[in-house]
Amino acid sequence: MLERLRFAFDYAIRNMLRDRRRTVFALFSIAAGVATVVALRTLGLMLTDALTSNAQAFLRGDVRVQSSASGALSLFGSAAEELPFTAATLPAIDAWAAQHAIEITYRLNTEVVQAAVVKDDLAGTPAMALAVFIDPDVYPFYDVIRAEEPRGALLADLFTGPNQAVIARRLANQMGARVGDQARIGSAETLYTIVGIVPDAAESSFDNFSSVMFSFVYLDRAEQPQFGLAAALASHAFLRLPEGLSQAEAERLIQRDWPRPAGTMSGRWRVQTADDTLEVNTVVADVISRFVLLLSLVGLVIGGVGIVNTMLVAVNRRALEIAVLKTLGLQGSDITRVFLAEALVSGLLGGLVGVLLGFALSFIARDLGQQAFAVALPWRPYLDPALIGLALGVVVTMFFSFLPTLMAGRVRPSLVLRQGSIPMARAGCLPTLLSMALLVVGLGLLADLIIGSYRFETSLPPFLTPGIVGVLGVFALLGVVFVLMWALVWLLGRLPAFRNASLRIAIRGLTTHRSRTALSLLALIIGMAALGGTLILARSLNMLLYTSISQPMGGNVIVISLPLVTSLVHGRLDDAPGVNGYRDVRFAFDADLERIDDIRNIDRLFDRADPQAEMRQTQLEMLIGTTIYGDPPRGHLIAGRFLTPADAGQPVITIPYIPELDAAGVGVGSTFTYTIGNGGRRRTVDFEVVGVVAPDTGGGMIPFSLGDSAVQVPFNAVPAPEGMPFDIVIADVEQAAVPQTLSRVAAVPGVFVFDISIFDSMISRLMNQLAALPLLVAGLSLFAASALIATTVSLATMERRQQIAMLKAVGVGRWQVLGQLLTENGIVGLTGGLISLLPTALILAAVPALSQGLVTLPAPADLMLLMLILAVLITLIATLLTAWSVSGEKPLNVLRNE
Repeated sequence: MLERLRFAFDYAIRNMLRDRRRTVFALFSIAAGVATVVALRTLGLMLTDALTSNAQAFLRGDVRVQSSASGALSLFGSAAEELPFTAATLPAIDAWAAQHAIEITYRLNTEVVQAAVVKDDLAGTPAMALAVFIDPDVYPFYDVIRAEEPRGALLADLFTGPNQAVIARRLANQMGARVGDQARIGSAETLYTIVGIVPDAAESSFDNFSSVMFSFVYLDRAEQPQFGLAAALASHAFLRLPEGLSQAEAERLIQRDWPRPAGTMSGRWRVQTADDTLEVNTVVADVISRFVLLLSLVGLVIGGVGIVNTMLVAVNRRALEIAVLKTLGLQGSDITRVFLAEALVSGLLGGLVGVLLGFALSFIARDLGQQAFAVALPWRPYLDPALIGLALGVVVTMFFSFLPTLMAGRVRPSLVLRQGSIPMARAGCLPTLLSMALLVVGLGLLADLIIGSYRFETSLPPFLTPGIVGVLGVFALLGVVFVLMWALVWLLGRLPAFRNASLRIAIRGLTTHRSRTALSLLALIIGMAALGGTLILARSLNMLLYTSISQPMGGNVIVISLPLVTSLVHGRLDDAPGVNGYRDVRFAFDADLERIDDIRNIDRLFDRADPQAEMRQTQLEMLIGTTIYGDPPRGHLIAGRFLTPADAGQPVITIPYIPELDAAGVGVGSTFTYTIGNGGRRRTVDFEVVGVVAPDTGGGMIPFSLGDSAVQVPFNAVPAPEGMPFDIVIADVEQAAVPQTLSRVAAVPGVFVFDISIFDSMISRLMNQLAALPLLVAGLSLFAASALIATTVSLATMERRQQIAMLKAVGVGRWQVLGQLLTENGIVGLTGGLISLLPTALILAAVPALSQGLVTLPAPADLMLLMLILAVLITLIATLLTAWSVSGEKPLNVLRNE
């Protein structure tokens, strides 16, 4: 038996060395799938290390305490007394900590502050950030925060005096700030010196969604009074426990001894221990790690299809050799053993190459993973991904090689010696079904092992598992799609050639091996659909949210200011170049529409079954006070006139054009009666309609626009809402003049100003973070699909060497031969690209239908065209790489060898 095994491996290795080109592409197919597994498995382990290696560093202490009512001081009206730690509670807590030998430090988070670099008394472009007030000497108790600039400096060493700030890298880029610059931060009158720039991951957004949208700045808690905050105010407390005091006991003492937090109904503190964090992070990391490893099987299966193609070609090309071996006395089992040995060696070698390639791809996976999970991911050469990737590569190679090896063992010498080859159908129904069953069961058990389905109870029969059922369902779906692709390839073979000989040969080449072409087309569609769908839907959602948030504002610069300085803001805008106009805006959130003319039941004018009609009715309840200065966008006037500054104090109103109102005869001269005001100061006012304005069709999901399609009255007709002691000014500024305008207005104390494009950047950042992981998986799947396409093209050209040689013998040039092959595979790429866009196009078309017309996802035509071009380029590049050498061979050598 050992002699037979030795013969099988010796013969297999010699065959691989003799047919090096086919071997290379077989190894490339295996390596592409294994690389996908290694890269994604490494990503999962990096995330596990980041979340579980030091839970105390992740939590910033052994115990973190905050109130369940509020975790941050809000710019928009949250009272400071609602924060859990104040001058009334801190002395008792500090005394308690000293009594139990516990170290304690505090942190205050604010939701948003504005920061801008100041040079020569001129403020630069402002940016919004989260202010994090800390005790820099001790924060954090665990973990080490080192600066990028000055490189490697500790956070505690950066703060050496008053009026100093340390900012995150993203904020530094937004502000154009460098170490040593002076910056105005928030409402502080004193300028702050930027003494350091730290990585964005210094404050993880894994458990803090706000930091996904905004960057942050570190400030000393001792300087909170400069921002109008009490020095004792804090939102979080971090505890470092002495030896002998458990985290559970510390939590019990906190709930028993600490004064009750303000603003909570339960009267309990929200306590999170490092043990709790470790438990949660372990579960999260395990789920994500298993999920990405399961997704990596997609690339491995695509690589396995390349193995099948390569082995089938090997069996067909070596049919005569097999027949001779069998006539010399070798049995079918010996032939099968030879091909299994070749598959095993291919799996090992391809797996080793894939491991190295996977570690290289893991650097890309780390970058996208850091973007997706917003935590720093430490890279190191893990042994686990290498072993798993190598094992899966060998196992999947053996699974996919089972059918070709059975075919090799069933070669009939008499048949082969007569006709010189063996068709695939000769494998027989039973071996084919047996090999497919082995493949489904094997992959299903791998999926079960990855997801840990043994931990869950199911109602499936004993011989079935969730993995087997899932793989069977996927294979059934892919089988249906494969049949459709096979039919499509048949149709492509019927394309007209327009009496062009080269085009006719290219079209016929498509149908020479329909199944192989259909598999390549299917792999390309899977990879491109995943990649294109992720990118296109992310861009579409980005465009939708931008138009839904930004465009309806009626301007591109927003100013939030105290009423006392509004006149100064007006002056700065009046003097700033590039300002087309601006408007003061005040919202009447508590306005109620009582009647229109004599119509008291407004509901009867609108169809309640029509969501758009309901939104148009809601539009009438949103009353906005405004005063226009200059010439900002105001929409299309249908009837009457716009409001003017002369209307101040007058009960007049402009309304958007609404079909239901127009049908009821409501227009210029009609009377809208609203009840407005706060609390006991509510009053009823009759407003006369003086204008009807066409709504903004680009308003997206927001049913009104401050610029033209809102119900507008004079500014002073709307009382200031309670809890909002500031006014809003919206300016329309030419894009080139926006930075200068921001700088001029930001110099006014007590003013918060920003460019509306900040929403675009925040939305883009959010979409990029959400799409990072799907994009990684899609990219790796497309990489495996590209390897399959290259393998398929290579096998096709190898099989057609004799045809190519005959063409060259009758005068066809090398570039003509390449042109035929490029045309043939370009058709495949174009077809695959078009079909891969179909699922995304169906989603874009289905959203308006499912939302009853409320939401329409814009189609990014440029990105869709780019994906189509990419699909074609992949096939053309794969063709050039694999067909170049064959197209250059001398016809005499080929015809002699063949």
